[in-house]
Amino acid sequence: MSEEMSILRQDFLPETLQPQLRAIGFDGTIAVQARQMLVETEWLLELADRHPFIKGVVGWVDFESPQLDEQLERFASHPKLKGVRELIHDMPDVDYAIRPGHMSAISQLANFGLTYDMLLKPPHIRPAIALAQKFPNQPFVVDHLAKPEIASAETSSWESDLRG
Repeated sequence: MSEEMSILRQDFLPETLQPQLRAIGFDGTIAVQARQMLVETEWLLELADRHPFIKGVVGWVDFESPQLDEQLERFASHPKLKGVRELIHDMPDVDYAIRPGHMSAISQLANFGLTYDMLLKPPHIRPAIALAQKFPNQPFVVDHLAKPEIASAETSSWESDLRG
């Protein structure tokens, strides 16, 4: 996050969230990773253990790691891990989603019953669609609607790519 987003660059912990949820009649939330670190997935699962209103966690695993199997086995054994997420929009390769190594990693998620959240920007939509087409039984989530360029009102390619 850049300095332009300084209002979001602070900790928002369960003790802050729970009263807000209660005030609007929600009884739970899903905690989603923000940093690409295994320790963050561990921390989110620990928070979920301590706070029953955290109904699930979408964590992070290292899709490039030779120990991916072990990471998935370890985290998926936790009943509140519901999925994993990759910050595809930060990858230098726009086609990261359909790289063979990445697709091989995605092929393992169904064995653990995990969703795959993708954080995208408009240039990543087409490769993400191609990835989803390769794995029709894998549940996918597109976070933040693939971050359309709302400020510049440049949404025509975003819209057409989402419509396929």
